[in-house]
Amino acid sequence: MTDCLCGSKTPCNKQDQNPLSVPAVPTLPAAIHDTHSDNSGSDDDSVWASDSDDGPQNQQVESDIAAVRRKFAKRGYIDGKTEWQEKGLQMGFDTGYTVGATLALEAGEVLAVLQLKGNGELVEKAGLELNITRLLSSEYFDDEAELKGGKHPVLEQWKDVVKDL
Repeated sequence: MTDCLCGSKTPCNKQDQNPLSVPAVPTLPAAIHDTHSDNSGSDDDSVWASDSDDGPQNQQVESDIAAVRRKFAKRGYIDGKTEWQEKGLQMGFDTGYTVGATLALEAGEVLAVLQLKGNGELVEKAGLELNITRLLSSEYFDDEAELKGGKHPVLEQWKDVVKDL
């Protein structure tokens, strides 16, 4: 049978014989506390006193903080730029879609009429000139994606051909 809660056979004062008590914190020798002392007697000798701002540890912390700031600033810039590019792309698509779709429908009507009339030579020539890639060439549009002059010259030319048939 043990006489003490610490496990020894003889009674002792460890933990005051109370299992809920907090063990005492050992004290450190004075020499450990005085390692940074310059014997000036100031409060800066404390363990919690800050080191000089020029110390290598402080420089490393500042360097790490600057690196994290750069990383997040770059990420924020990239995210913002990507978001606005996507919005700009969508707005450009929304604007250009109606123009392109209208031109494609009108070109399709011209080609259909030419095929119904049975003129193979004109159908072939019109097919090349009314190709959607050619119709949407930047030479026919201004900076606002609007047709220069309000009408597509090649398409208008083919519409006139169809009327004359």
